[in-house]
Amino acid sequence: MIAGVLLIRFNHAIANRLARPSAASAPLNDPLANLPAPQVLIGGYGRVGHTIAVLLKSSGVTFVVFDTDPKRVQQGRDDGHPVLYGDIADPELLAAARAELASLAIITVDAHTAALSAISALRRLCPHVPVIARARDIQTSSVLLDAGATHAYPEAIEASLRLGAIALRMLNIPTADIELMLQDIRDWDYQPVIENPIKRNVK
Repeated sequence: MIAGVLLIRFNHAIANRLARPSAASAPLNDPLANLPAPQVLIGGYGRVGHTIAVLLKSSGVTFVVFDTDPKRVQQGRDDGHPVLYGDIADPELLAAARAELASLAIITVDAHTAALSAISALRRLCPHVPVIARARDIQTSSVLLDAGATHAYPEAIEASLRLGAIALRMLNIPTADIELMLQDIRDWDYQPVIENPIKRNVK
């Protein structure tokens, strides 16, 4: 009974305290309306998302990044980048961001299911916007392409190609020849460099 009386007496103060945003969540509520329509939408502000944000900002390209981790959102803002809290797969968020006006969407999240959800949402809301997606391997890359990604780059193979390109440059192979070779490999869906499990086991 006493507890009931206290709740009635102080219910307004309690409600105000519960409704008040915490210090951690307060910086995450900036309205998208205050931002210009971005040229690029980025899903995820991890290692890959941060790198892409740096490159875009250095090139004068407008962009906005969405991440569901408050710590990454705050880190992005500390880095001076427009990183907002939210899931890029959320149709309402995409509508608020005016995704249909974007020139490109880049999905950098490592989670396979999250990447698929983002690609599906983008394809439904703005099918004309090309989507580049990060993939762990060639199998994941194929699934993301089937889901509607314009390009899906398998990290392991791309890292190997970059290493090989550096080696060739150090051996004085012309840069134009190297770039042509790498593009040919990508055009063939990496088939020339995919490991053959049968040959791999032969000693």
